[in-house]
Amino acid sequence: MSVNKTTRREALKAAGLGVVTIPIAARSEIDAPSKNRPNIMVIHCHDIGRHLGCYGRGVDTPNLDRLSDGGVRFENYFSPAPLCSPSRCSRITGLYPSNHGSIGSASFAWGIRKGIKTLPMYLNEQGYDTHLFGLQHEAMDVKTLGYKHCEHGTGSPGAPRQAMDVIARVREFLDKYDPSGDPFYMDVGFQEVHMLQPRGGLEAWVGSEAPPRFKPRYVGRSELGKYHGQLAVAVQNPFDPYVRQYRPDEVQPLPYLPDQPGIREDLADLNTWITNVLDVMVGRILDKLKERGLDNGTLVVFTTDHGIDMPRAKGSLYDPGTEVALIMRYPKRFKAGAVHKALLSHVDFLPTILDVAGANIPTNLDGRSFVPLIEGREYKQGSTIYLENTWHGFYDPMRGVRTRRFKYIRNFDVKKKYWAVESKAAREVLGKICFGMKPLEELYDLEKDPYEQNNLAPTRTMLSLLGAKGRQAGKPGHPAYAEKLKAFRKQLRTHMVQTNDPLLQGPVAHPCFELMWDLE
Repeated sequence: MSVNKTTRREALKAAGLGVVTIPIAARSEIDAPSKNRPNIMVIHCHDIGRHLGCYGRGVDTPNLDRLSDGGVRFENYFSPAPLCSPSRCSRITGLYPSNHGSIGSASFAWGIRKGIKTLPMYLNEQGYDTHLFGLQHEAMDVKTLGYKHCEHGTGSPGAPRQAMDVIARVREFLDKYDPSGDPFYMDVGFQEVHMLQPRGGLEAWVGSEAPPRFKPRYVGRSELGKYHGQLAVAVQNPFDPYVRQYRPDEVQPLPYLPDQPGIREDLADLNTWITNVLDVMVGRILDKLKERGLDNGTLVVFTTDHGIDMPRAKGSLYDPGTEVALIMRYPKRFKAGAVHKALLSHVDFLPTILDVAGANIPTNLDGRSFVPLIEGREYKQGSTIYLENTWHGFYDPMRGVRTRRFKYIRNFDVKKKYWAVESKAAREVLGKICFGMKPLEELYDLEKDPYEQNNLAPTRTMLSLLGAKGRQAGKPGHPAYAEKLKAFRKQLRTHMVQTNDPLLQGPVAHPCFELMWDLE
């Protein structure tokens, strides 16, 4: 995979704190916005999957439930990748990761290929005033994403992106917004509910026990020095202690993992953070929109990047790693309380938003608009979505095909890995899930096996393909699914060819392998 050395070097040097204003075309070159075009606000967070009350996950989310009740909820919406940057880049480009080029974390120099347009770029052309607040995880240099204004945070190391800080700026913007002007597009990103390392590093834990993995201590910036070595997040607007503190014995177990104490403890922390931070901050946005009389004319979207950070979830191509919450509320056009089960992906997000905005939808996208589905018009449901994982904290290449009934996974490196092994949940299942060997192929009948526990493909090793005697370890595969397995192999390879997947050329090198020879 080629890497633009100059662009990478400049991106690595980019700082980007504070307000950034991006030059755009002269006003006369942009079509005047239609009065029928809505304001658009996309609220997104880290690592939440569908772990919300409105999805039946046993966590109190009254504000997100309110958004769902007044809008449309999607129950089979997936990310094309189980990690941050590739999934987010698919959302704002309408392309699968192999097509947009960001097949690893932006923090490690992966990025969208030059010349590919993003959602804010398209909306700039439609006369929208495009704003970024808080977290972005698509680029090292925020200016490449095309926003006219980066009001708060840029994704650079140290940039403020905790929900409490971000919401203060969003509410201030809404207070000053003039509804008679151009419609706005706001991308509002929260760092939550991403796992946070304790300040000072792992060796700086106070006491013999590690601090909670999910629930941070929010403190004022001037107080941060008191909490050195503890899990503390400095914000401008710390609030009172949590109203709802979950106990491990009251959480809803995860059906794809054993019901063990450490997993329950992590879930209790996760639920506490979702209820008291994430959901509260979404509520403050909804309240401000209503206060300003903007709620009926604003499309409000809530989503995330991929599944929760648990074993067999984030970083895997199983459903818990790729499932994504999607809630869309637009009272002027969308029927409140609707629930849709069509198979959809983040690659469908950009064309859908452009459709709502009244823009022409490019024909070179991997996704397509599902506005007709929402509005009850003729809509042919898709039958397949594709899944990718290449680089995260390490190289773990895998590709997948998901239909409504089946999941096919092809593992290109068969060593088991799980990057967040310091979590309590990971430690409890370490030997079974995190180490050993994966099969070359996995096939699951989701109708009979929704939690992907029974692999129907042969569990053969790489050496068995070479004809090594005695290496045909494991079960031979279920004969009733042999033809289905062959069809998925062919389908996946065809898709990889169509998306110019770099795996077809062999192992994919990390950008640092080129950067290391480009030193000044």
